[in-house]
Amino acid sequence: MGTDVEVAIVRACCKSCDNEELYWMMSRSQVEFVAKNLELVHSSGDQIFARYGDQVLPLVSLESHFGFVADNIQKREKFIGVRFVNNDGKLQRLVITTGDSPHFFALNLSFSTMDSFSAPQNNTHIQGVYLLGKGKVAVVPDITNVSSGTL
Repeated sequence: MGTDVEVAIVRACCKSCDNEELYWMMSRSQVEFVAKNLELVHSSGDQIFARYGDQVLPLVSLESHFGFVADNIQKREKFIGVRFVNNDGKLQRLVITTGDSPHFFALNLSFSTMDSFSAPQNNTHIQGVYLLGKGKVAVVPDITNVSSGTL
């Protein structure tokens, strides 16, 4: 018997290495906001930040972080504010770029997991992979490790 956990799932702007539809999955409690328009701030380096209210937050493309080739960069019209606890136990935030709004639902823990999934890079930043159906895979990114190069 499984326990229900509320999750947010959003379609990635790419396919997996095996040409499957790829989705990002995270806990609903991690999602702080969804926005369509945010002011982007470029730093002196390669990092881009997003201004949300009085905060300037790191902007992350999960597709780029994991080495996938995005289908259409122009379709990234949504921003998802995510909160997480870093390795020092401090609450942090970042913004993920995406083309779709997240969908929220209860995920039964007896859902099928995948053991053989591989991303082109940063595989150690993946907490888990779920099979959503034929040809559909959901990746749970380790946001703390994903953020390590941005904060």
